[in-house]
Amino acid sequence: MEITSGGTGGPALDAAYEDLPNNFYGSLIGDPPGGDVAEALHHAGWSVRKASWHEYEVSNTWAELLIIPTGLVSGVVAPGHRDRLLDLFTELGFECEADPEER
Repeated sequence: MEITSGGTGGPALDAAYEDLPNNFYGSLIGDPPGGDVAEALHHAGWSVRKASWHEYEVSNTWAELLIIPTGLVSGVVAPGHRDRLLDLFTELGFECEADPEER
C-alpha cells in the first residue's frame, strides 16, 4: 500500500479534543518502519498520511499521532484512551512503551 501526503481519508480527531496539548509520548520497540505501523493502523480503520519522507500522521476520533523514525510516537490521545492505544499497538503486533507521566 502506498501512503501519500494526500492521505487515505477516514476519521479525524473529534473537535472536543482539538485544543488538547500533546499528551502521549511513546516508543515502538524494535523501531518498526513507520510505513508498516501506519498501514496497520489504516487497516484498523484509522486515517493515515505521509507527513514527510519518513514521518506519518495517523488519526482516529480519539487520537491524532505522529510516527517518527526511530519508532517515536507522539500526539494527542483523548482522556481515558491511553491504555486503549497501547492495547491497539499490541493487537497490531507492535510493542509500545509510553511515558508514564502522560495520562
